[in-house]
Amino acid sequence: MEYKLYKLTFNTPVHFGSDIVGSSLEESDFICHSDTFFSALCLEYIKLNGAESIYDFVDFFNNGNLLISSLLPYKNNDLYIPKPSIVIERSDTKNENKEENSSSDRKKMKKLNYIKVSDINAYLNYIKGIGDFNFDYEYNNFAKYSLNQKVGLRDEENRLYSLGTYSFYKNNGLYFALSFSDNEKLREFEKVLKSLSYSGIGGKRTQGLGNFEYNESDFSAFGNKLFNDSKYKMLISLFSPTKNEMENIDFNNSFYSLIKRNGFIYSNNYSGNLSKRKSLSMFKEGSCFTNNINGDIKDVSQNGNHKVYRYGKAFYIGIDI
Repeated sequence: MEYKLYKLTFNTPVHFGSDIVGSSLEESDFICHSDTFFSALCLEYIKLNGAESIYDFVDFFNNGNLLISSLLPYKNNDLYIPKPSIVIERSDTKNENKEENSSSDRKKMKKLNYIKVSDINAYLNYIKGIGDFNFDYEYNNFAKYSLNQKVGLRDEENRLYSLGTYSFYKNNGLYFALSFSDNEKLREFEKVLKSLSYSGIGGKRTQGLGNFEYNESDFSAFGNKLFNDSKYKMLISLFSPTKNEMENIDFNNSFYSLIKRNGFIYSNNYSGNLSKRKSLSMFKEGSCFTNNINGDIKDVSQNGNHKVYRYGKAFYIGIDI
């Protein structure tokens, strides 16, 4: 397998659904999970090639010929990854006020969601009690949140509603990593990605949100971390294991968090009515496993005219602690 890294520069604000269950349009996030990214790619592929050929595109990913990470933040030349879910007892015994300082450290770390790839070893040493890890407000400040008043048609009347969006600061944006098996698959993927850059990604694209430009970026920031055979495999995508994987995951020695994924099906061919996808709980970015993990693409349709897919293939980096 070969790897590429793409940086997205957004020309317009973005609206990505919040992870909070039951959240309204006022809630928004500035990152895009891998399943949302995959759904957008599939819709764009159908627009370019027709619905009949979508199964070939899905098979590229299901067979491992193409894999994508989530869209994660970057700032200038620094790539950020989710804070690892690993929790360990610190070995620092020198400080007389250890308990008080540990409480303060935990409060600080709760505010930290993303770590620079270049800082990951320093961070892992810090949570073991080796050295310091200092950061300020700007460390995770990538975009500005805005709440906007919009007008929508509902029950044949114009109704006001509020929409939360993020606008990235200059030289900030999102990136993703791609794994591919051959240049033919790569060319097919990049054709879809180029078309998607004009259509936009995320919510309210018909209002012009989520448009972006992209450039291939230097992959050396990750070095040999991707798919490295280390003690832990840390997700930089969402992950939905196969039944066999679920039965064999060593949960006692893994660190993870779950996210519930649902939403509507945006397909003119699926049903005459707006329909919901089946809900699915998935392992979130930053989760760490000792097992080898691959993941699955699940059918989340409910009695519609065609299958609807939820992307749950694992994209991970290797970390040791």
